[in-house]
Amino acid sequence: MKKAGKILGIVAGVFVVLIIVLVVAARFLITPERVRDTVVPLAEKNLNRSVAIGDIDISLFSGVVIRDVRIGMQDTDQDFVAADEMVLRYRFWPLLKKQVVVDEIRLEKPQIRVVRNKDGTFNFSDLLTGSSSSEQKEESAAPASEGKQGNGINLLVSRLQVKDGTVFFADHGAGTDGFEYEISGFNASAKDISQDQSFPFEMAARLGQAPFSAKGTVNAANAQIQANVKLDDFNIVDFAPYLENQARAAIEGLRPVVTGTIDLSSQKIHTEGLEIILGDDVVSVDFTVTDFLSKPLKIENRIHADNLNIDKLMAALQTSQPRQKEKEGRAKPGSSESSKPAPAGKDGPLGPFDLPVSVNGQVDVDKAVYKGLAMTDLKLGYKLAKNVLTVETLAARLAEGAISGNARVDLGVAGLSYDSDFSVEEISADALVSGLYPKAAGTLLGRTSATINVSGQGTVWEQMRQALSGQGEIRISDGKITGEEFAGGLASALGAGDLKSIDFKSFEGDFEIDDGKLRLVSDFAGKDVKMKPTGTIGLNGALDMNLNLALAPGFSSRLSSDSFVGELLADEQGWTRMPVALGGSLGKPRFVLDKARLQKQLTEEGTRKVIEKGLQKLFQ
Repeated sequence: MKKAGKILGIVAGVFVVLIIVLVVAARFLITPERVRDTVVPLAEKNLNRSVAIGDIDISLFSGVVIRDVRIGMQDTDQDFVAADEMVLRYRFWPLLKKQVVVDEIRLEKPQIRVVRNKDGTFNFSDLLTGSSSSEQKEESAAPASEGKQGNGINLLVSRLQVKDGTVFFADHGAGTDGFEYEISGFNASAKDISQDQSFPFEMAARLGQAPFSAKGTVNAANAQIQANVKLDDFNIVDFAPYLENQARAAIEGLRPVVTGTIDLSSQKIHTEGLEIILGDDVVSVDFTVTDFLSKPLKIENRIHADNLNIDKLMAALQTSQPRQKEKEGRAKPGSSESSKPAPAGKDGPLGPFDLPVSVNGQVDVDKAVYKGLAMTDLKLGYKLAKNVLTVETLAARLAEGAISGNARVDLGVAGLSYDSDFSVEEISADALVSGLYPKAAGTLLGRTSATINVSGQGTVWEQMRQALSGQGEIRISDGKITGEEFAGGLASALGAGDLKSIDFKSFEGDFEIDDGKLRLVSDFAGKDVKMKPTGTIGLNGALDMNLNLALAPGFSSRLSSDSFVGELLADEQGWTRMPVALGGSLGKPRFVLDKARLQKQLTEEGTRKVIEKGLQKLFQ
């Protein structure tokens, strides 16, 4: 035990002596003057910027603490980097050889100002175009000594830390109108730093109010980065100034928030569990960018949503208001006021867009709402290239039936232009009318099938209806016309007050769309009423139709007390033909008995029947 105690005493004594030697060596080799004379010239030479430091404290275990560190910007009095403290940690054992080797630098509460100039360069661009990596390595490895004795301070930094920093970003580039943004709570660390091989890093910050973190590796030799980036409630609207005017207005209207993970690998980007919150709806997005330096960006993506209210999204796109110009001074970090206004007004056309991307994508929505119509199992396959969106497949369950089609949309023109083919099968006529023209809801029942080709331009209905053109055919089976406006209006025109509804077996028609109107030629077959409606239905709801009405024998007997008139209007099968015109609007239809045509019809039919009776008597 005594021998062991002696050994422990010797070890302790050696350790104490060693500590004393290191303290003495540190005080002798590391002085404030030597630190100042080493750090300032070396930093100014490598950064090509003015460097100023304040007080310097030296401790064996805490390292060298340099206070009030300031690195200036070129051609301005502003600071590029300003830190409360910079801590240099040095290795112990080189002190015994009268060498000071600093291998770790820590910045405490730095404020870093990044500026993009009008010509597109940054305030650090010159640092990226300096000497080659091999030259930098030799310079960094060479001792920055006071003399030729080799007892200076060597900066062989292998670890870098930033704690509780703030990054101010100001962009004076074209189209951004002096955009400013603040990144707070910036913490970063990198170790085993090398100019020849990859080294790991970690960082965390707040983008506005959204937590942000990244972890990965950097290879300075080939300028590659591999990282896993996580976002939580990131508000895209803060960066709306970087979008085209109308895209900016759209983003400001939708105000999307992003949460999820993005993987960066070499020049590839891939998302995992990325969610975009659009009001009450959450959209899951998986996409892959194979080469984010390519032009255009090539993207493969898949979008899924449990619920998506397209009506709300379209309303946000069309009613987004321009923001007032930001007051002078830096905007509040992450606030929506940091965005600049889109010059387009509320009623301006959407577009044109210039999107430097090429996309192949698939959209799957379990439940969607458009024009008040509930859709399920919505599936859409699309491509985007050269600002042309091609919807290759579209299918959904809609109003107890189905819809399918394809479309082509040119995003590169103001108001957008489009051409599409759609077909609907066995859709509820009431649901369709309610969605397209709510004022006429409940007036038409039945099962609707149709094929439609439509082309046009515009995204606001008032503009769309003037440019819309197309053609198609429609069929409604086992239907009914109801309501006071339609059935009641027709009854009033015919003098049949008890007519509450009109049942029909089928309605078939061909139509063309042009000049804001739908021109219809059709055939209506019912038990009590037959029609061959021809004329126009305005896309604003205006009606101008001739119904060419015919009433069944049992039904027509209720319309007139004058049996002779009824007899003159009846055809060979006993159906009474009535020249009824339909005017007004879909919301307020107006049925009018065309008296001029009725008089002509009575005259023609009366003359014909008198002649027929005379001939019958002549040949009896």
